[in-house]
Amino acid sequence: MMLGAVAACVVAATLTVWMALSQPSIGMSLRWDHERQTLLAADLAVESLAAKGGATGQDQAFVLEPNDLIEESDFLDSYEQVARFTERQTEIVRRLQAPAVQLRITEGDGTERNLLVSAHKRMLADLPIEFWLQIFVAGAAFLIGMWVWTLRRGEWGARMLALAGVSIWLFASAAAIYSTRELAIPGWQHRVLSALNHIGALTFGAAMISLFLLYPRQLIAPKRLVWLFAGVAVWLVLDITRLASDPATGNALPTMLEMGGILVCIACQWVATRADPRGRAALRWLGLSVILGAGTFVATVIAPLLLGNLPPMPQGVAFLFFLLIHVGVALGVARYRLFELDEWAFRLLYYTLALLIIAGLDAALVYLLHFEQVASLGLAVVVVAFVWFPLRQKLWDRFVVRRRMTDEEMVRRVVGVTLAPDLNEREQRWRELLQRLFDPLVIASVVPPVTGVEVRDDGMELVLPPCSGSTALSLRNPWGGRGLFGPTHLALAQQITALVGTLEASRDAYDRGVREERHRIAADLHDDVGARLLTTLHRDGLDATRSMIREALADVRAIASGLLGDSRNLSSIAADMRYESAQRLEGAGIDFVWSAAGLDEVLVGQRVYRHLVSAHRELLSNSIRHSGAKTVEVGLSRSGDTVELTVRDDGKGLQEGYVAGHGLINIQRRALTVGGSVVLTPHPAGGLQVRVSLPLR
Repeated sequence: MMLGAVAACVVAATLTVWMALSQPSIGMSLRWDHERQTLLAADLAVESLAAKGGATGQDQAFVLEPNDLIEESDFLDSYEQVARFTERQTEIVRRLQAPAVQLRITEGDGTERNLLVSAHKRMLADLPIEFWLQIFVAGAAFLIGMWVWTLRRGEWGARMLALAGVSIWLFASAAAIYSTRELAIPGWQHRVLSALNHIGALTFGAAMISLFLLYPRQLIAPKRLVWLFAGVAVWLVLDITRLASDPATGNALPTMLEMGGILVCIACQWVATRADPRGRAALRWLGLSVILGAGTFVATVIAPLLLGNLPPMPQGVAFLFFLLIHVGVALGVARYRLFELDEWAFRLLYYTLALLIIAGLDAALVYLLHFEQVASLGLAVVVVAFVWFPLRQKLWDRFVVRRRMTDEEMVRRVVGVTLAPDLNEREQRWRELLQRLFDPLVIASVVPPVTGVEVRDDGMELVLPPCSGSTALSLRNPWGGRGLFGPTHLALAQQITALVGTLEASRDAYDRGVREERHRIAADLHDDVGARLLTTLHRDGLDATRSMIREALADVRAIASGLLGDSRNLSSIAADMRYESAQRLEGAGIDFVWSAAGLDEVLVGQRVYRHLVSAHRELLSNSIRHSGAKTVEVGLSRSGDTVELTVRDDGKGLQEGYVAGHGLINIQRRALTVGGSVVLTPHPAGGLQVRVSLPLR
């Protein structure tokens, strides 16, 4: 639909330019000199115009008058003057169509001479800047109106804005043709274009009144608007058929009345949206744009006409004020999401503008600089790629993206949230981050909590799930109540909540690792150092006690070494375990039997080594303290990637109602942490057998 709108705009602009170029030209810029009361062509005074060699032969001289060059026939005092103006325009065109035109010139010293010229069609370079300004206003207003309507076709407010854009397109294009003529256009053509100008002007006013009757709050039923447009149609008939008292009454007065109606409707909407911040924000922006645009035009062009004066500026330049309305709408879409349009609407607009720029540059290069078609199109594409698209990104960042926080600051604040020392501090930092990102007027808890980020109430509210120790939160009226949440803000909120969740999971994993390491160190102290000290109590003699204390210190060093993650050879570990078993069991008066199989020069990680040694020591301690055994057998074997420790005694075994103690529970827990197992079975000859299997890798 936007491509269709662009095509229609290009066709209309081309037709307008063609009609402007079809006007006759004598290559002189004429104007009325009020001091000398004569028409001037550069430094020459033009007294009269006559045609020679025409179909009617020698014509009488045609004396030019001030009104012949008037910009707008609506500036005349009566319809009789308008009719005379139209007739004289037709006569001037008829004379200029002759093969030669004679101008009677009065020079500055009063001498007279005749100048013979030949009329021709105008060139593009002959069209004044006012013509192009009006074409630009017509095209921009039409495309912006169609842009909004294309995206929100079902809403009456968007329809009325589109109708206003079509109206501006109609009256600005028509005025561009007749108001920038060099000398004259056919009278019938002027009358048709003037009628189109009046239709567009009054329809624009009716569309603006309708817009503020329906948006942002619907004050009346849309079907009642038919009476408004019917009244406009009746007034147009009176004006076009010249049944009104004068041109000012036929066109200027209804335009002034419509402006008053627009102000009244804006005031009514202001009252109706007093409890609606979103509607009030949209009304403030759109209403201000209309008042500045249409109001300024009425004050500078329409009001002087009603007072019997000429406008202080050319009408073509004053048309630029209407562009403020639709530019205001485009900015309002970014600032207040007028008509509930989101960022993707700007993508459509920017790429439509890129298409227009390519077409315009291509045409300019072909028709003005006479480039080849292929070269001109390629150059136009290059200009758009290297100039427009970088500029588009800057416009996007300026008018669409609202996040004012840099990525570095956002990441730093998110990390600060997750690393806060306690839950209260985390919640406080989380709220500060949200306040910094979105600047909402309200941050409140939500009950019941939500499971994901949501945008509610047409962009008024952003809801976030529980995060970083905080309850689910509701953020309302972002950017100090001056904006709404959109898809970009939803995606940003999802990103930061996911980032906080990931960092919290990492922090929790770190905390779990710290806790597990503390438990491991505590277990090592209990199983290893404690076992050594317990054995010391059963040894006689100072030398034996000192030896056991040295071994306990060696265990402490081994524990410290384990924190550094050093690996050991399995055969070396077996030798230490055999020596320790012999020392402890013989010291307790228990016979010792050792067996080993499959051991070689394989390295064992410090984690598995510590679990293996700790299990060995704990099982020896249990046999010494609880079993009452006379003989203990210790075996160590390796099969593939598994090492197996077996401790068998001939003691009293497991008694009925046995409950595993802290040491045995530690053995089981240690084995499970590395993917191993612990199996307790009664020995056939009496006593207990414990088999501990651990993976080497």
